[in-house]
Amino acid sequence: MEEDKIPIYSYECDSCKVNFERHQQFKDSPLKRCPECKRHKLRRLLNIPHINIIKEITTLGQHVDRKTRKMGKYELDKIEREDKLSRRIEQEEARPWWRKGPMNKQLTTLNNDQKRNYVLDNKLPISKKRKKKNEK
Repeated sequence: MEEDKIPIYSYECDSCKVNFERHQQFKDSPLKRCPECKRHKLRRLLNIPHINIIKEITTLGQHVDRKTRKMGKYELDKIEREDKLSRRIEQEEARPWWRKGPMNKQLTTLNNDQKRNYVLDNKLPISKKRKKKNEK
């Protein structure tokens, strides 16, 4: 249990090139004598510890990225569908009033005289297809 708290130091002998590790306390002096060849050519190697740093969220985009990485495929698909729907609604609301709805297609196909009559009478001219349906 105590060995988990004591740092591990790596050593290498310049003479025989043997590598080994030792648990040592911070207050202990480094080893000088090689356990294999018994020469005083031992040196302590620099160990770079693995540190996992969790970055703080600084922007809304980083927050969204972190949340989406944790979500499953179906949740992401649902959010994507909702986003498409909201974009479509925003585009529809951004259109001028005369371009909204099915009347737009009928109004854009009118010539100038028909448009003037539409404005004055507030009625669309009856197309040939609609006349046939009304007659039946």
